[in-house]
This record gives sequence, structure tokens and C-alpha cells, in this order.
Amino acid sequence: MTDSTEQLYSELMEFVAEKTITDGHSGLEIAAVLAAQALTIYKTILSESEFNEIMLEIYNSRDRIRKLDVPDITIQ
Repeated sequence: MTDSTEQLYSELMEFVAEKTITDGHSGLEIAAVLAAQALTIYKTILSESEFNEIMLEIYNSRDRIRKLDVPDITIQ
């Protein structure tokens, strides 16, 4: 990741932690909203074939996804 991407990632994780801890939203609720927004962005900026390719790559990478080492983001 580039430095700016890493910074954006960190800022969004802080936002997620705040929404979980301060506002009381569940990790599942936040993840659903973020996933829906990400897919909407992909659908908007990619061609249909590129969108289908990235969806397949997301599906194929499901076993490589790691859990967060953050106890505060839980399903409530």
C-alpha cells in the first residue's frame, strides 16, 4: 500500500471504531454499510466486465481475509 492509502485505511478504521464504541453500532452493521458502499463505487467506476472480475477476485480471496485484532468491533 502507498502511504496515502495506509493513512486512509487507518483513518477509516478509527472512524469504524468510533461508530462502534461511541455511537453503539455493531460491527456487523458497519461492515454491511461499508461493503454496500464499496460495491456501489466499484459498480459506478468499472466496466461491467471489470466489475465482474473484481467480484470474482473478492470471492476467491475469502480464505485469505484475516480477522482484525481489535476486540472492540464485535457483533452486538
